[in-house]
Amino acid sequence: MDLRNPERKMSKSIPESCLFLDDPQEVIKKKIRTAVTDEAGRKNLEFIYESLGFQKPAPELNHDLKDAITLELLSLLRNVSK
Repeated sequence: MDLRNPERKMSKSIPESCLFLDDPQEVIKKKIRTAVTDEAGRKNLEFIYESLGFQKPAPELNHDLKDAITLELLSLLRNVSK
């Protein structure tokens, strides 16, 4: 779902709303850091967290959740680009 408006799907026509595999690391960090964290946004981030393969419950604090997503996603993308 859209990082800025979790009620919508991510759209490549709105680049700041979604993550691209070829986004630079700093852009990915910024997009996740600025993602909406209202109830729908939190659910969206938890879905991303679970989709990254985390087995443990999502961190309770939004900034901890965003940090965990960012670190894992960047790690996966580094491995893909090798």
